[in-house]
Amino acid sequence: MRYLPVINSEKQHPDYSECGNTIIVTFDHTAITDDEGNPQCQCSGYEMTMAEYISLQNGSLPVGVQWNDALHRIFREHQHMRADNEYVYANRMLRMTSDPKWQSYIIALDLWNASVSALASTCSTVVPELPTVH
Repeated sequence: MRYLPVINSEKQHPDYSECGNTIIVTFDHTAITDDEGNPQCQCSGYEMTMAEYISLQNGSLPVGVQWNDALHRIFREHQHMRADNEYVYANRMLRMTSDPKWQSYIIALDLWNASVSALASTCSTVVPELPTVH
């Protein structure tokens, strides 16, 4: 993983790009114009391999890299996506069966998502287990 202090892009908010096995994640976007007056975006970012990106999503950084808000946001977004599939399933089951256990499960998922969001304050990667249906 390599930190890229300044990246210029024609895109106004490039958050993620993939080129072969290389991923570039960007943040700290500033709107600028080039010498000809064309709008561009200047930002910072990280260049990493797909394996490093997957490790990041799962809460592991390469030796020497420290968690920061931008990297931790990627980790949290991946965790929230884990719950998204559960929400879809629980809502489908609630519509099909009207069983109140599914509503309870949806509430438990809401609480789980809130606890994942709260990890931002400390950049923690200790994620509670996803709730289960009882």
